[in-house]
Amino acid sequence: MLSPSPQLRFAPSFFSTLMPARTLPGLLFLDLPLELRIKIYSELLNPDPERGHILYHDRRGRPVSLNLHPEILRTNKQIYAEAVDILYNSNHLKLDLKTAVRHQCTGGFYRDGFKDPQPLFRGEPPYNGFESPVSPQGLIFPHCLQRVRHLELTFASNSVWAVGRGHRVFKVVFSHVAELVFEILNCLVEHNASFKKLPSKTLRLTVGPDYFGDVTLFQWGSRRSEEDMGKMRQMVPLLDRLRRSTRRLEFVVGVKVESEDGDDEIEWRQIDFETFKRL
Repeated sequence: MLSPSPQLRFAPSFFSTLMPARTLPGLLFLDLPLELRIKIYSELLNPDPERGHILYHDRRGRPVSLNLHPEILRTNKQIYAEAVDILYNSNHLKLDLKTAVRHQCTGGFYRDGFKDPQPLFRGEPPYNGFESPVSPQGLIFPHCLQRVRHLELTFASNSVWAVGRGHRVFKVVFSHVAELVFEILNCLVEHNASFKKLPSKTLRLTVGPDYFGDVTLFQWGSRRSEEDMGKMRQMVPLLDRLRRSTRRLEFVVGVKVESEDGDDEIEWRQIDFETFKRL
């Protein structure tokens, strides 16, 4: 599922530790009972069921680190068939896109020296009819993201609406993070449209507030163009298509509240789809 990484390869002594040659001569991995093989797959592909794994984040282009070892799936077809569901169905994977865009590239409107984030989708264009951009340097193949059963997409008002400068006037623009959010949603919609019956999956959208503590996505805002507002409002029909097919949608928003000591804190609240559409 992930791009190859030297850190994820097995150490030569991994299986020899489990099966010393002196005590188990000639025993191969597939000679082990299936129950034991499943336990080994779980240690490699889902070592901590209660922990969510950040698959991708855009924070100043820093690489992401996962304690998963999907290389086991490349061993042979039998191991792939036995283990692949553990990887895609048991893990809670998160895409973190909530870094304020004024700290990143905003398509030329803001120059601060930080590099662009690593591309998300991996592949050589054209990619099996996939419409969103792919790159050989991307992190995950689109068809792999489509198979994830528990997925969380996190962004913030000030990451999808970027503060920039154009023609000596500050403006708020539809950012490259917003484009990526739409690429992810389109990726999931394309998968749902390709199959009549799919197992139920969960998509959680977590939206953080802007600098003023507000969450405003689809409502008219200061210095936002009508064209960009039209782009953002296209998110609603995409989510509705997912909601009506196989994705169980959950919506969580961050609200700024004042704590007892007078400091501002973010309180996360779950809302329904109708409330989300009015943000």
